[in-house]
Amino acid sequence: MKTKVIKTIMLSLFVCVAMLMALMPQMGEKAYANTILKDGVCGDHLTWKYDSNKTLTISGTGDMYDYEYDDYNPQKPEEFKGPPWVEYFDDMEKIVVEEDVTGIGDYAFTSQSSPAMKVSEVVLPSTLIKIGEGAFNNCGTSDSVGELKVNLPDNLIFIGEDAFESSKIKSIKIPDGVKRLERTFESCRWLENVDLGKVEEIGGFTFEDCESLKNITLPNTLKKIEGDAFDGTQIAEIVIPEGVTSLGTAEYDPNIGRYTSFPVFGRCEYLQKVVIPSTVTTPLGELEFRGCANLQEICYTGTAEQWAEISKDLDKTYLTAKVVTNYHTVHDWVWENLNATQHQGICKYNKHHVIKENHSWDAGRVTKKATVTATGVKTYTCTACKATKTETISKLPDPTKEYGTDGTPVGPGASAEAAEKAITQMTSEKDIKGSKFAPLKLKSTMQGKTSIKLSWTKNKKAVKYVVYGNLCNAKGKRHKPLKLATVKGGSCNIKKIGKAKVKKAKYYKFIVVALNKNNKVVQTTKTIHVATKGGKVGNYKSVTIKAKVNAKGKAIKKAKPLSKTIIKKGKRLKLSIKLNKASKKQKVSKHVGVRYESSNTKIATVSGSKIKAKSKGNCIIYVYAQNGVSKKIKITVK
Repeated sequence: MKTKVIKTIMLSLFVCVAMLMALMPQMGEKAYANTILKDGVCGDHLTWKYDSNKTLTISGTGDMYDYEYDDYNPQKPEEFKGPPWVEYFDDMEKIVVEEDVTGIGDYAFTSQSSPAMKVSEVVLPSTLIKIGEGAFNNCGTSDSVGELKVNLPDNLIFIGEDAFESSKIKSIKIPDGVKRLERTFESCRWLENVDLGKVEEIGGFTFEDCESLKNITLPNTLKKIEGDAFDGTQIAEIVIPEGVTSLGTAEYDPNIGRYTSFPVFGRCEYLQKVVIPSTVTTPLGELEFRGCANLQEICYTGTAEQWAEISKDLDKTYLTAKVVTNYHTVHDWVWENLNATQHQGICKYNKHHVIKENHSWDAGRVTKKATVTATGVKTYTCTACKATKTETISKLPDPTKEYGTDGTPVGPGASAEAAEKAITQMTSEKDIKGSKFAPLKLKSTMQGKTSIKLSWTKNKKAVKYVVYGNLCNAKGKRHKPLKLATVKGGSCNIKKIGKAKVKKAKYYKFIVVALNKNNKVVQTTKTIHVATKGGKVGNYKSVTIKAKVNAKGKAIKKAKPLSKTIIKKGKRLKLSIKLNKASKKQKVSKHVGVRYESSNTKIATVSGSKIKAKSKGNCIIYVYAQNGVSKKIKITVK
């Protein structure tokens, strides 16, 4: 026994040890998942830390220190004037600058020692207002990085020179507060999209050698563009907005033997078209467009005389592009109709500016209504040149062809489509013409707070029954019946009206259409009105018929319940009708009064509560309440 206990204990200990050993690596991973490898100070009130997740984090308040673009020597670290986290540049993948930091120092995240950095994401705070010179130079340029992702915060107002030079940014939006850029994206070979916000000055070399940049939209706030701003890009067309007054020019200093400034379009080999506004007042330099081998058109918004003045220093010996003066970037077109599909626009300001476009037709209007016997016409008008075209409107279908044998859209033989169209357009609580109570005798057999059960007598000729319904009209609001269900049996439980659930203490109206195998109407029922439970309104449970005659047609002094009687041809009989409420405590709101129907009007008719004997024979007079409960009386005419 003892041996067995010892073995059990040993086995339990072994299992526990095994479980602990299995968990230790996971515990270790969690415990050391984000180890701080080194930290320090990077501002008067700022600190930094670098962790094992390869993330550099800047925390605190205020501005960072400025650093120099220096070469790090591990043997002499004390001589290094760059950022203190330089030793991690080769592995760093993410930079996080936390909230309350207001300024990023010069060359904060770059050095000569790290030409290809792995940083792929930079997170900047909303409090940031300044990015120093060369701050993100070379960030993300490692082959292992697909793109450097950085969103500049809205409060930013200053970006230093070379801030993102040679970085792997593909898309950038400049905040509206930044007014000047200079060398900002020089050599960003991956840059494809840039939103310049409300920049006023594009300094020299801002987009130089951005070889993936093919399109750029200059903002209307722009006032000045300096030399080599777009050199080395693939931009094919540049529209300089009105308001720009100065374009950079090449200036040679003989004292030092080199150029000290450069033309804006000195080396734009992909440029095909440039639009220059008349607001540019500084003359174009001699070397402007010298390296634009594919330039085809120079468009100037000023006069020919003005162009001659600002281009007087331009070396035109190499210039093959066509010059268009009086050009307008915003045209006022006069449109003329060309043919059935196109029109042309001629600019008011310059008749040489002509464009062709397809007509822009409006929605059209009916200029001749179609009828059952004649086609109609719909006329469309071009919104630009006012040309017109017409379209024939087909004759209207003859609705009477779809009507029943009684000439109504819901009578026997009418199409299901005609019946549905007529019923779903009903706005009155009155019964639709062509509907009948019998033999379907639609009624509500059960009412809940959120459901109503309908039932009717099945017709041998019908293969299906379509149920229509909606809320009853109330407080001036009319509700057209909606198609609710299609069933094969003699009942249907209604829980929804369209998308809305059935609600308590509300009156609802219903109609049922019986259809045969040819989708033709067998019978359309009268409209019934039913209240749901849960309120102060209710329904009728039965109908009582009385008259001052007996079953043999003999007169009696006091009216008594009657189920059959005899009437002589040409004579009349007045009925006394009582509707019995399901609950004495509830009020029945009247939507329609007591209704009557004769099974054979050739034998006897009924109007109100009066029966008139027409000819010899038998028929049934039905008396029914608004919710479909009914009573019948058999009439024999002699």
